[in-house]
Amino acid sequence: MTPSEIIAIHEKAAVPEHSVGFMAAMSGGEPFLVGPYMFIAAEDWLLAVGYPLQNKYTPRHFEEALAEALRRTAARDCWAIWPPACCWTRPRGASRATSSGHASASTLPPMPRTCSSARRSR
Repeated sequence: MTPSEIIAIHEKAAVPEHSVGFMAAMSGGEPFLVGPYMFIAAEDWLLAVGYPLQNKYTPRHFEEALAEALRRTAARDCWAIWPPACCWTRPRGASRATSSGHASASTLPPMPRTCSSARRSR
């Protein structure tokens, strides 16, 4: 990620997870953008920040960006934070709806057909 991309992210940051330096340092991962969405990846995992840096959040745009990030990284595990309006409102095993969660990429909760492109299998 270039210094100008980092500056642009900080100027448009909507959530604390948009703090590129902090998130990269704490996770040990490498940040990158897919459209207006920030991701951090290392080894076989991916962290997705589902709050766009521009425009309004839509599940479809986030799902498309997530699918692309999964293709780029071949991550086996994925952690994500996203607005509560997303179609993935309850990770498998969760006792209540949540706006963030962790799921092994091979055990993502059942998703509507429109979300299936973001699913990964081991």
